[in-house]
This record gives sequence, C-alpha cells and structure tokens, in this order.
Amino acid sequence: MPDDKLAFPEDEDGSEQRLGPEHRPHVQDMIARRDTALAERDPTEVGELMRYALEHDKVDALEKLVPLFERLKDRAAVQEFNASFAEFQIECPPVRKSTKATIPGKSGKRGFSYNFAKLQDIARTIDPVLKKHGFAYSWDGEMDGNRYRSTCTLVHKGGHSRSGSFVCPVEGKMGASDQQKFGIAKEYARRNSLVDVLGLVTVDPDVDGADPTKKIDETEFANVTALLEETKSDKGSGWATFCRIFEIERLEDLPGYSYPAAISMLEEKRRRMG
Repeated sequence: MPDDKLAFPEDEDGSEQRLGPEHRPHVQDMIARRDTALAERDPTEVGELMRYALEHDKVDALEKLVPLFERLKDRAAVQEFNASFAEFQIECPPVRKSTKATIPGKSGKRGFSYNFAKLQDIARTIDPVLKKHGFAYSWDGEMDGNRYRSTCTLVHKGGHSRSGSFVCPVEGKMGASDQQKFGIAKEYARRNSLVDVLGLVTVDPDVDGADPTKKIDETEFANVTALLEETKSDKGSGWATFCRIFEIERLEDLPGYSYPAAISMLEEKRRRMG
C-alpha cells in the first residue's frame, strides 16, 4: 500500500530530492501513478506540482492541477469557515429584546405590547465577536411584488460565504406613509435575515431564569392553536402579525417564556371580538 506522501526521485545515495529542474519524470506521470485523493490531503503539495509544471511547460499536467488546486482551496475555506463559526456561536452572548413595542387598541379597547431586539442592538452584540473570528456581513434587497426580500451574506476572511433571505410584506393598516412602511419592512427583513444566517436566539430582558431555547410543550401548543383558530389568527394577516410579534415562522418554534404573552394577547383579541 502506498504511503500518503507524493514520491520524489532519489539521489544516488538514496536521499529524497525536492522538486527541481533535474527531475526528469513528467508531472502528469507522477499524478497517474498516485491516487489524486492522496494529493488532496495537502494543498501545499499540489502547489509545488503546479510550480514545477509552470517552470517546465507541462501544460497537460497544469490543466489537471489547476481545478484540483481550486477544489482544495474551496474545501479549506469551508473548513476554516465552519471552525470559526463554531467558535463564534460559543462566544456570542444572547441578544436581548431590549425594546418594547406597544400596539394600541381600536375604539378605546385595550392594546398589547411585546419586546423585540432592534437591528442596532443585535449589531452591537454580535459585531465584536464576528470581527474577532474574521466575519463580516452585508445585505442585498429587492422588491418582489408588494414584498421586500432581504438577503444577508456572511463572509469569512478565508473566502467562504453563506447567505440567508427573509421576505416581508410592505403593507399594513398602520397610520404610516408608503415610505415609512417600506422602511419598516426593510429593517424587519434585514434583522430577520441576519438572525437566520447566524442562527441567533433573541431573548426577553428578564425570562426569570427560563431556558431561552426551550419551546412550548404539547399542551401549550394545543392551547395557542385553539386560540389562534378561535380568533381567526391562524391564517392570513392575523397569522402574519402573530409571527412578526413573536419572531417565529412556525408555532412549534414559539419560546416557552413567550407562552404567557401569546395567550394574553389572543385572549384579549377574543374578548374584543365579543
């Protein structure tokens, strides 16, 4: 069984040579004799072969080596990205929902409020840790009908990147101008695309020691589902509003600490419906 190193010619005394002009074997012959997968274990060895091929006009060999070298670079970049991203997730502190939004009731009826994390609060929490591990992020946005799509791209210094998108309707019955509605949708989509691509968890300022990653249980799921259906909030704009308030896409993702607020909000809506 061949060893994991590329074989080089030997001097008369049996010592191994490095690649140099005195080497007679063609590089393509070296590759043919050895399993390419062995060379893929070390990009440096492939780089040495490329330099030798360039110096000796080995065009055929170079054509084989260039795509191999590119694959090696891409693989190394992915590995470096994953290692750095794992360190980021370990070190990144929870993002606190430090801003309270109040939704006024109509016709003198009681409204409700909820906590959320502003984009600038998220950035203030994550940016130092991202920078430490060689990451940066940016957004691209576009309109899709009456919806705004934001795509957040996370780039690592090694060259690999990852993207995530979030779509938000540019509409609503709130007393806002078209420009204000667009701005609200843009920030909301940016915030959630960033949260998605980084796998962040946002938590209320005080969850009384509760596990911020724990989701509602089966009984709580059934209770919320019943109230959603009873208040006609299980579809359409009602469901979209519920998801926006609690920053979820599926009901089973509702954090356990948000259960009381969800029940209170839906019961109030049921009471207003009479």
